[in-house]
Amino acid sequence: MDFLISRCREYREINIIKYFGLPGEELLDINYFSKKLSAKSSDKTILVHGFIDSANGKNQAEARLSELLDRENISKESKVERFNFHALADKKSLAINKIKT
Repeated sequence: MDFLISRCREYREINIIKYFGLPGEELLDINYFSKKLSAKSSDKTILVHGFIDSANGKNQAEARLSELLDRENISKESKVERFNFHALADKKSLAINKIKT
């Protein structure tokens, strides 16, 4: 991420970095990206949209996300939802609809 922001002109103009993926219950990668951005690109914000496939995992991820939302560089619109990533294979799935909105 640092490489892209610091060396690619087109990424310097982006203020919101959208993260979509399987962040895991502890949101370790989001924590890491947030710390890196704080040190190098304080004007950037991370918008998280994560999928977690279990109810327990989603609850843990939401608790961790609420802590991360206290940081200035995590968008308040960030969310984690309970979906299986494989649902994205079906273009008519609710998971695809969630990504588009």
